[in-house]
Amino acid sequence: MNSFGRIFRISIYGESHGQELGVLIDGVPAGISLSQKDFEQAIERRKSKFLTVKYHNIVYTLRDVYCITTSFTNKLNSLRNFAL
Repeated sequence: MNSFGRIFRISIYGESHGQELGVLIDGVPAGISLSQKDFEQAIERRKSKFLTVKYHNIVYTLRDVYCITTSFTNKLNSLRNFAL
């Protein structure tokens, strides 16, 4: 897994030709809502403009959404898990 960021952390997992690629986004501040639509433009940019022998119909879905609360700091961290 490759990760980057300090406050808003992004981790990418999976294999380029495997069954699943995913992105784990951690540290999303309270009040910020992310949806599948927020990522559509970036995902469309990555798709090939040409049909090839290895053409795959890529389907992406918002799979899991978790909210974790820490009561002693009254801080809300949102954790989003997207499978691409």
